[in-house]
Amino acid sequence: MAGTMGRLAVGMTGLQTSQYALNTTAHNLINTQTEGFSRQQVLLTDRSYNQLFRGEYYTNSVGLGVVTAEIRQVRDNFADASYRTESGRTGYYKAQYETASEVESYFGELEGQDFNKTLDTLWSSLQELQKEPNSIVTRSSFVSNALAYMDRVQTIRSNLIEYQRNLNTEIKQQVNRINEIASDVLKLNEQILAVEASNIENANDLKDARNLLLDELSGLVKTEVVNNVDGTAEVFIEGRCLVTLGRTDNENYKQNYDFTNSATDFMMPVWVDDQSALFNIRRIPSPENDTDLGSLHGMLMSRGYFVSNYTDVPVKPQRPLAENYENEQDYQADLIRYEADLADYAEEVAYFNTYVEPYTITNLEAQFDVLIHAMVTQINDTLCPNKEVTLENGTKVMVLDEEKAGIGMGFGNEFAGTELFSRNSVQ
Repeated sequence: MAGTMGRLAVGMTGLQTSQYALNTTAHNLINTQTEGFSRQQVLLTDRSYNQLFRGEYYTNSVGLGVVTAEIRQVRDNFADASYRTESGRTGYYKAQYETASEVESYFGELEGQDFNKTLDTLWSSLQELQKEPNSIVTRSSFVSNALAYMDRVQTIRSNLIEYQRNLNTEIKQQVNRINEIASDVLKLNEQILAVEASNIENANDLKDARNLLLDELSGLVKTEVVNNVDGTAEVFIEGRCLVTLGRTDNENYKQNYDFTNSATDFMMPVWVDDQSALFNIRRIPSPENDTDLGSLHGMLMSRGYFVSNYTDVPVKPQRPLAENYENEQDYQADLIRYEADLADYAEEVAYFNTYVEPYTITNLEAQFDVLIHAMVTQINDTLCPNKEVTLENGTKVMVLDEEKAGIGMGFGNEFAGTELFSRNSVQ
């Protein structure tokens, strides 16, 4: 009888486990189009054994069938980590690519009205002015083209600054989304822990939902996940804990946004508890140390932290030449000033390399302003050349160089050295 019942038990458990396996297969088929779903697999193991006889060298036992050991996700933690790293890198460079495309449109390169044509027009009118400097028509044409040039310059710069500020909205949205993901992952951790506490069932679908959120999070910011044996997961972003189970108040691990500069209203993500910055702005991102991850970081690196101008680009001082001085005393005095200026230049270069050059729009604003400043300065110096003179009290001032200044402005062409451009401000 025992043998008959044992054989029945084997058949019954075989049917049961086959039914569980079919259910899992159906579950896999139904969810093939479900976003974030991971295929599930049934693992079988031996059921208990009945010992019939135990000899000195062997044991005679009979099995009672098969049982489902586990229904597990077919998912690899190492592959998840690799995917999230590359997802973050994709998000970072995609954000920078979108910024470059937007900036390119401001210069008109995609619409056939590129900024280069404005420069060519100004240059052509300047050449015509050189041929006929006394022609009122040529002068008017040059002034008109100069005005058009400045209008285009001011429009481009205004668009750059406005785009910088508009990025605040996207940064705020991403920070809010990170906070939402953190709250959702915390809730899923609690649900998974409740389901798996008895060690009978795996909360695979809940884990799929959590993995989907973590995959999204990795595209926004550098993400590291520690999977615990109890089924919960601890989440770290930029090396700091964002989600951990066991804390009823998870607000300390959320991000918030704050202002870095009240004059420009540029937002910077900070941690709520100590107001420390999420990103180290002194560190230039690189693939070597996986700091070029996340679209949020990419947007911040594109936007920068302030509006720059040509004064932020360091200019190396020129070393004085002894042959240009009548006496050794003046030469040595200027040489001392040169050494001091050189030390200041080194500090300016360090500042530029840290706070201007790595940031796409900030760097472009500075370089663009350098170009415009150099052009208008050269034109002004040609029309209104200056020279340095020393007053009786030793003060050095710049005055009009009448010997080099051209004549021709005014009703009777009596005004010399009239500038074409004037700067209202450096902003």
